[in-house]
Amino acid sequence: KTMTKESQPQYAAKEVDSKNWVYDLIKGDKEIVFVAEVPGPEDQVTVRLIDGILYIRGSGHFSKEVPIEATPDMGINDFKYRNGVLTLRIKKLETL
Repeated sequence: KTMTKESQPQYAAKEVDSKNWVYDLIKGDKEIVFVAEVPGPEDQVTVRLIDGILYIRGSGHFSKEVPIEATPDMGINDFKYRNGVLTLRIKKLETL
């Protein structure tokens, strides 16, 4: 006899967990502030802003994409990570 292991419930639970990820997105006239819990130490947290989408990676398999409606001339101006909470300030990039 061969036994099969059903792994579908594990994947479903992970999808549910990812859907319940909560973040704050505060849009002002001059900047956008993004705040969220991200697992892992600071050296494992990476953030990129590409074409108005914020790409966030933490430890393990944690990876999120958040559309933030940033304009092409905006970039991450400030990055803070303390006690598992990521805070980003996204502003228009200064041109020299």
